[in-house]
Amino acid sequence: MQLDQIAPPVMRERLIEFGAGLEGVRLGRSGVSIPESTAFLLAPELAGNGPWEAFMTPQEFAHVHAVWDGSLHMNLPRNVLETVYYRGWGEQHPAAGHFGFPETIAMVYGPRTEHEFAVVAGLLRISHAYAMGSSSLGTNQ
Repeated sequence: MQLDQIAPPVMRERLIEFGAGLEGVRLGRSGVSIPESTAFLLAPELAGNGPWEAFMTPQEFAHVHAVWDGSLHMNLPRNVLETVYYRGWGEQHPAAGHFGFPETIAMVYGPRTEHEFAVVAGLLRISHAYAMGSSSLGTNQ
């Protein structure tokens, strides 16, 4: 949970719209977060292409928290996680590597500016590509 420097609600809504526009994604209720969160769920026929480490549940690769928080949890490739942590865009999820969750879950801070939105949307796109099993992942942020 993000405790301060909360993303404005409009940024949260833009992230939801952005994520909903990614190939094979539908919005739904998170299987691992509070009911007010919005999950990004990959269609089952596409989710089978990605590694298990790309998911929190069989189809959920990311979710954005409630409006009073605005942060996201998402699964990212290890090389991208290193960049996220180094650049201060997020931190390792406390459950990463525990309770049957992969080590690839991060909390990404909610965006407050256009620049931060571009970074977080780019990370959400990478999380989606990871879940799709794409081999062309990188960090161009």
